[in-house]
Amino acid sequence: MKIIEVCPRYAPYIGGVETHVKELSERLRKKFDLEVYTTDSTGKLKKTEIIDGIKISRFKSFAPKNSYYFSLDLLIALNKSNFDILHAHSYHALPLFISSLSKKTRTKFITTFHYYGCGYSTFRSFLHMPYTLLGYHIVNSADKIICVSENEKETIIKKFPCTNEKIIHIPNGVDCDRFANSESSFTENPFNLNMFNILYVGRLSTEKNLKILFFAYKELQKDFHNIKLTIVGEGPEYKKLQKLAKKLSITNIEWVSKVSQKDVVHYYKSADIFVLPSKKEIQGISILEAMAAGLPIITTKFSGVEEIVHPNTGLVFENNDYLDLANKISTLIEDEDLRKKIAKNAQKHVKKNFDWEVLMPKYIKLFEEIGENE
Repeated sequence: MKIIEVCPRYAPYIGGVETHVKELSERLRKKFDLEVYTTDSTGKLKKTEIIDGIKISRFKSFAPKNSYYFSLDLLIALNKSNFDILHAHSYHALPLFISSLSKKTRTKFITTFHYYGCGYSTFRSFLHMPYTLLGYHIVNSADKIICVSENEKETIIKKFPCTNEKIIHIPNGVDCDRFANSESSFTENPFNLNMFNILYVGRLSTEKNLKILFFAYKELQKDFHNIKLTIVGEGPEYKKLQKLAKKLSITNIEWVSKVSQKDVVHYYKSADIFVLPSKKEIQGISILEAMAAGLPIITTKFSGVEEIVHPNTGLVFENNDYLDLANKISTLIEDEDLRKKIAKNAQKHVKKNFDWEVLMPKYIKLFEEIGENE
């Protein structure tokens, strides 16, 4: 059986969708013949290459502010390719819609939406209104729609009632053993061992709400002088966030813009706590990674967070309340026993419910059933 995975971006880029597709593809290829089709708006990456045994084909795209990823070349390539199942990702970018246009006779179409239900800004939310027409074409074309959280499932069904019988819930996964058993292997440790290290990993974009973390960190530095904040990631808000940090006169902040998915584990293993202050998350892969690595986490009450974070597996602060966030961080700084308890419970919870070894049988069953129904 031949499967093509389609996503807006792939490695070396890291992010929620990028990580999900890469981890899934590396495991599916052990069972099926699989390739990845993606886009490249920079023109700087190889058009074709093999990454971890998977053939990656990149197609020229138009992506203003790293969004949308319109690619006529992708559509042409899909129409010329032979495959049994097409699995496309990310409702919020055009490669998924382009994939729905390429559906051929006897080819099965599966999509994973990674669906917020709105845009990251007022303007993008406005664009969702006309895009709904394209959305109906996507859901009508799909044989199955995978959602990564129960909250996302409810949001999709509310928006597209016709999806009710097509939709299936399979969470985001994480390689628990890799994150739990790896050790920091930095030649020179970027973290000062005499400091309490606060870590964020993810895209630097508006919905991640990092300004709240910066305001909280400013408050913390009034009482704690041995703390450090490390920001791992890149994105459109990078320069704005650097200006904000300078304006707030916060010190001991480290910016890491280039790091591979394989190396990011070392940042988790070298930190003391992980903070994700997002306004919106479908599920939050970085939370799963941090918990698997044995870090106590603090996050917001975003939709679906209750599926991952329980009172004994992490702390949750009120959205946009930087003082509450500062208090939660302060609690973990001062209570080592609580940090260890939360981290231990979180690792067990993630291993039981979100490990790829637990999830892959569900994916394999789905693809085999879809393939048999051609």
